[in-house]
Amino acid sequence: MTPELEKKCKRLSVFLNIIDPNNIDKHFNSLKSVLFGDLKTRNECFLQGIEYNESEHKLQAGMLSHHLTKAVAKAFFTNVTYKKTCKFYGALL
Repeated sequence: MTPELEKKCKRLSVFLNIIDPNNIDKHFNSLKSVLFGDLKTRNECFLQGIEYNESEHKLQAGMLSHHLTKAVAKAFFTNVTYKKTCKFYGALL
Protein backbone atom coordinates (compact mmCIF):
# COMPACT_ATOMS: atom_id res chain seq x y z
CA MET A 1 0.00 0.00 0.00
CA THR A 2 1.33 3.43 -0.91
CA PRO A 3 1.83 6.04 1.83
CA GLU A 4 -0.89 8.20 0.22
CA LEU A 5 -3.39 5.33 0.26
CA GLU A 6 -2.46 4.46 3.83
CA LYS A 7 -3.14 8.07 4.83
CA LYS A 8 -6.50 7.94 3.03
CA CYS A 9 -7.44 4.73 4.87
CA LYS A 10 -6.60 6.29 8.24
CA ARG A 11 -8.59 9.43 7.41
CA LEU A 12 -11.52 7.29 6.30
CA SER A 13 -11.42 5.29 9.53
CA VAL A 14 -11.51 8.50 11.56
CA PHE A 15 -14.61 9.74 9.73
CA LEU A 16 -16.35 6.38 10.02
CA ASN A 17 -15.63 6.23 13.74
CA ILE A 18 -17.06 9.68 14.49
CA ILE A 19 -20.03 9.74 12.12
CA ASP A 20 -23.39 8.91 13.65
CA PRO A 21 -27.07 9.87 13.16
CA ASN A 22 -26.53 13.11 15.11
CA ASN A 23 -23.67 14.49 13.00
CA ILE A 24 -24.03 12.91 9.57
CA ASP A 25 -24.76 16.24 7.87
CA LYS A 26 -21.55 17.69 9.26
CA HIS A 27 -19.27 14.81 8.19
CA PHE A 28 -20.93 13.17 5.16
CA ASN A 29 -19.32 15.36 2.48
CA SER A 30 -15.87 14.83 3.98
CA LEU A 31 -16.44 11.09 4.06
CA LYS A 32 -17.65 11.14 0.44
CA SER A 33 -14.60 13.16 -0.59
CA VAL A 34 -12.21 10.64 0.96
CA LEU A 35 -13.93 7.72 -0.76
CA PHE A 36 -14.78 9.18 -4.16
CA GLY A 37 -12.67 12.31 -4.65
CA ASP A 38 -14.26 14.67 -7.17
CA LEU A 39 -16.82 12.20 -8.55
CA LYS A 40 -20.36 13.57 -8.69
CA THR A 41 -23.87 12.18 -9.02
CA ARG A 42 -26.17 13.38 -11.79
CA ASN A 43 -28.09 15.40 -9.23
CA GLU A 44 -24.94 17.08 -7.89
CA CYS A 45 -23.95 18.07 -11.43
CA PHE A 46 -27.44 19.45 -12.06
CA LEU A 47 -27.39 21.47 -8.83
CA GLN A 48 -23.95 22.87 -9.68
CA GLY A 49 -24.89 23.65 -13.28
CA ILE A 50 -22.38 21.14 -14.65
CA GLU A 51 -23.14 18.80 -17.53
CA TYR A 52 -22.95 15.21 -16.27
CA ASN A 53 -20.28 13.19 -18.05
CA GLU A 54 -20.11 9.48 -17.18
CA SER A 55 -16.43 9.14 -18.03
CA GLU A 56 -15.59 12.06 -15.71
CA HIS A 57 -18.18 11.79 -12.92
CA LYS A 58 -19.21 8.13 -12.64
CA LEU A 59 -17.35 5.64 -10.45
CA GLN A 60 -15.53 3.28 -12.80
CA ALA A 61 -14.28 -0.25 -12.13
CA GLY A 62 -11.02 -0.19 -10.22
CA MET A 63 -11.38 3.39 -8.95
CA LEU A 64 -12.28 2.40 -5.40
CA SER A 65 -9.31 0.81 -3.74
CA HIS A 66 -9.62 -2.60 -2.10
CA HIS A 67 -7.89 -1.11 0.95
CA LEU A 68 -10.48 1.66 1.27
CA THR A 69 -13.31 -0.85 0.90
CA LYS A 70 -11.73 -3.00 3.60
CA ALA A 71 -11.39 0.03 5.92
CA VAL A 72 -15.09 0.82 5.42
CA ALA A 73 -16.11 -2.76 6.18
CA LYS A 74 -13.93 -2.92 9.29
CA ALA A 75 -15.26 0.38 10.67
CA PHE A 76 -18.82 -0.63 9.79
CA PHE A 77 -18.69 -3.89 11.72
CA THR A 78 -16.86 -2.31 14.65
CA ASN A 79 -19.43 0.48 14.93
CA VAL A 80 -22.39 -1.86 14.55
CA THR A 81 -21.00 -4.07 17.31
CA TYR A 82 -20.24 -1.30 19.79
CA LYS A 83 -22.73 1.42 18.94
CA LYS A 84 -25.69 -0.87 18.14
CA THR A 85 -26.80 1.38 15.27
CA CYS A 86 -26.93 -1.19 12.50
CA LYS A 87 -29.86 0.42 10.67
CA PHE A 88 -28.03 3.76 10.43
CA TYR A 89 -24.74 2.30 9.18
CA GLY A 90 -26.54 0.05 6.71
CA ALA A 91 -28.30 3.08 5.22
CA LEU A 92 -25.03 5.02 5.16
CA LEU A 93 -23.28 2.34 3.13
